[in-house]
This record gives sequence, structure tokens and C-alpha cells, in this order.
Amino acid sequence: MTLDVNSPTATAAGTWGEVATTVHAALQQSAAVVVTVVLGSREMLQIDIPRYSFEWPRPLEDFPVGATGLGVASHPAADFSATPKNLDGLLWSLGNNAFQGEPASWLDPAQRVRLSRWPNMPRHMHSMQQMYMLAALGNAYFTAAELAAAAKTTEAVAQDLINALSLMQLLKYSSEVAAPVIVAAPQQEQSKSLFARLRARLGR
Repeated sequence: MTLDVNSPTATAAGTWGEVATTVHAALQQSAAVVVTVVLGSREMLQIDIPRYSFEWPRPLEDFPVGATGLGVASHPAADFSATPKNLDGLLWSLGNNAFQGEPASWLDPAQRVRLSRWPNMPRHMHSMQQMYMLAALGNAYFTAAELAAAAKTTEAVAQDLINALSLMQLLKYSSEVAAPVIVAAPQQEQSKSLFARLRARLGR
């Protein structure tokens, strides 16, 4: 069943996974709504879908991964009183932490994914391992297990990255493309290949 985020709602979402599912549905529908998440008795996160922005007093470096009992509501968008922040950073943090290494609720784990466009890297935190996986996804289609094997990491770490990129609407999906040929390179060569790709992408 499709989630109708255009109808005003107020529910006890419980987990970040359910918040991410609501935000994903709103982005897919281009809904003119603000999704409000309440943590505890006073802390509030407001996500403005049409303006692709958010307000949250908490810095993203302090993302509360283990928070539960969250309240979520959607209502018609209105102007923020404060200066909002670009949504990319929040979607990155939310996608990487919402499902604890499992596929996001809207994903088909059997499908392979590939980057449709390069993310705006300065807007979110990332590790060198994630940078290597991003470079791989820019060149071929992968499942989480295949990406983990290519990057020499766990499937959970690869899946969290895929969840985040999907929430940011940066992926293409395929059930038909063949599995990539994975050749394990020495760590030094992997790093060199990554920086070569980044330099090429930046035109340096």
C-alpha cells in the first residue's frame, strides 16, 4: 500500500526506519508537506519536502542512532521562521542509520544499484571506505553483498550506504544487469584508483 503523505497524519513512528520510510514516500510523491519528528518531550526535527531543507537544533554529528518512541506528523508546508539547512546531510545520516544494516523498507534486495549522479560530498560526512564504494557504484551495478566484497567491508556497511543513496534519490535500479566482475586489488592500488577517479570527476 502506498503511503499518502499529503493527508495530515500524526503517529508514534517509533524508529528512524519508519521516519525514513515516511520521508522517502514524501520525496517520491513530491508532496507539499513538512514531516515533523518529535524526540522526547521537546526536541523537534522539521523536514520541508518541497524546499528540500530541514530545521533541527541538534548537529548531525550528534545523530541519535538509538532513539526510539519517536513521534512523526506530516502537514502542509509553510515558511520556516529560521534559516533552513539543505536536506542532503540529514538524508545521508538518516539513511545510514535508520535500518541497522538491513535493506530499507522500499528496496528490493535482489536488485542491483548504480549511482545515477554523484552526491554533493561537502554536504555530508563520509569515510574513505564510503568514498571507495561510491566510486565503485559510479562504474557498475552492485547488490549490497557484491559491493561489500569489492570494498572489503561488511554487507551491513554496504547496505547502509545503499539505503542512504536511495533515500537521496541518487540510484538507478536493475533486476536484469549481470553481476560485476570483482577483482580484489591491493589496498594501495584501491586508494590510488579512488583518488584517480575523484581527480577525473573534479577535472584535476
